Amino acid sequence: MKIPEEHEDAVLYAILSVIILVIAFNPLGIPVPITEMTYKWYNTIEDLQENDYVLIDEGSLNWFTNTQVSIAVYRQLKTKALQDGVKLVFFTTAGTSGYIAMDRMWNIVGFDDMEYGVDWVWLGWLPGEETAFANIREDVWACFETDAFGTKLEDLPIMENAHTLYDFEIALRSCNTSPDDFMRQWSGRGVKVLCNNGASAIPLMMPYIDSDLLTAYMTTMNQCAEYEKLLGYKGLPTKQMDAQSVGQIYLVLLTIGGNAVYWRHHLGEKK
Repeated sequence: MKIPEEHEDAVLYAILSVIILVIAFNPLGIPVPITEMTYKWYNTIEDLQENDYVLIDEGSLNWFTNTQVSIAVYRQLKTKALQDGVKLVFFTTAGTSGYIAMDRMWNIVGFDDMEYGVDWVWLGWLPGEETAFANIREDVWACFETDAFGTKLEDLPIMENAHTLYDFEIALRSCNTSPDDFMRQWSGRGVKVLCNNGASAIPLMMPYIDSDLLTAYMTTMNQCAEYEKLLGYKGLPTKQMDAQSVGQIYLVLLTIGGNAVYWRHHLGEKK
């Protein structure tokens, strides 16, 4: 059946849409090269030892970027908590979006098999941005009288050894903006700092990377797909990268095929 010329573009785009949707729901796991930055991020968490503490500021709700990284990070942190007794202290400087993000993490990653108040704690919102980072660095207990559910800190066993930033092995922030505010307050103090940020912020983070103040960053779909490969599961970033890769192959084949048809027709006219 010959496709009318005026419908050719629509048909080609329809085929591309079908390919992308099929691959997105049935990822192939196409190999992706893992960059040094992704290895550094993964190994920094993997090297945590028994009873090490991690401080996490869940500060960005962006489903297709930061939140996907958070899902992957919390999977690895949950494994470390269950296997090695690592302690996880969550808070947010982002208000409502931090609460929504934590609720999503709770549902997707599943924290119910960790003991609340012993393995992990959710302290809630700490307003003030850079002031908040400075205050929590010096005295966590002065920043929060209770956790997000109203339990006093003295009634949470996990908080017995979490008083200042210096009690933590890693301080991690999820954001989608300049890293300057928390880097000024947290870096260079003997604590490993990790940042889950947008790709556009890479130039802003590189000075901190180059000066060894920021241990590692995690951004964008492709880097998170690398991370998921190390973790051994296929999340949304892996599915999107597979769909994008197969879609690009389809477009390359169209380009080659279109040129072949053109030259065949062109040479045929000359004869």
